[in-house]
Amino acid sequence: MAIRISKNRIALQGVPLNEAQGAAVASAGTTSDIWVVSGNTIHITGTTTMTGLPAAPQAGVWRRLMFDGAVLLTNGANFNVQGGANYTTSANDIVDVYADTTTKFYLYPRVKKGQIGFIFGDGTNVITTGEKKAVRVQAPRGGTITGWTILSLDDTSGSIALDIWKDVYANYPPTVADTITAAAKPSITSAVGNTSTTLTGWTTAIAVGDVFTVNVDSVTSFKSIGLYLHVTWT
Repeated sequence: MAIRISKNRIALQGVPLNEAQGAAVASAGTTSDIWVVSGNTIHITGTTTMTGLPAAPQAGVWRRLMFDGAVLLTNGANFNVQGGANYTTSANDIVDVYADTTTKFYLYPRVKKGQIGFIFGDGTNVITTGEKKAVRVQAPRGGTITGWTILSLDDTSGSIALDIWKDVYANYPPTVADTITAAAKPSITSAVGNTSTTLTGWTTAIAVGDVFTVNVDSVTSFKSIGLYLHVTWT
C-alpha cells in the first residue's frame, strides 16, 4: 500500500479513503455553513427552510448532507435543486451538494420518493365496476405510501371511488380481503382529478414483491383513469 504525491495529484494505491463525519449543522435560510466543519458528510438538524449557502472555500468542492427531518430546499438561481423544483427532505434523506463556483451550488437529492401507477379504461367506453386485473403490479422494493392522486385521462369530469388490494406474492392474487384503504378510499366527485395525503386507517407499509390491484367500487362518466400512489422507498 502506498500514497504517491506528485506535482499535480495524489494517488492512493491499495489504500482505502476513509472520510470523516463532520459536526452537525442546523438548517437555516442561507447561513448553514457546511464548509467549515471537519468532514465531508454532515447531519443537517432542524426544519428551517434553506434557500442558499455561505460561500464555499473554492469551486469544485462538495459535501454530503444527511437530513434529520423535513427541510424545504427552495430551488433558485444559485441554489439549484436537481429537477429545477423545490424539494422537501424526509428523515435520513441524503443530498449531495456541489459548488460550481464559490457562490453557485447544485443540489442532488438521492431521491427516495416515487410512484406506483395504475392506468385503466379504453378512452371510449365508460369504465365498468369491479377489479381491473390488467393493472396488477408488483412492488420493486419496500417503502411507505404517503398519498394518492387520481386523474381523468380523457379530461372528462365525473365521479369514481376506488379500492386498492395488496398481498404478498405467495398469496397471489390479492382479493377484497386484502384491502389497504379502510374507509378513506381514493375518489373523485364531479371533477377531473383529486389528490390526498390523508390515509386514515390505511395499511401504508410496502414490502418488496407485494402485488397490488385496483377495484372500481363506483363510477360515472370516466372513460380512462390514472391512479398514482405516492411512495417513499426505503
